[in-house]
Amino acid sequence: MQNMADAEELATSMVKAQRTGINTVAQITQMDYPSVNTSATVWRF
Repeated sequence: MQNMADAEELATSMVKAQRTGINTVAQITQMDYPSVNTSATVWRF
């Protein structure tokens, strides 16, 4: 992720995936907003 918009997009896609029966877990490991040093780990089951 590069910015807050990317984080919001990830959250939205997780909600949409859950509605289709895909369980998704994301862990934001670093969020130095407004810096671009943001990373996340995403698992889909």
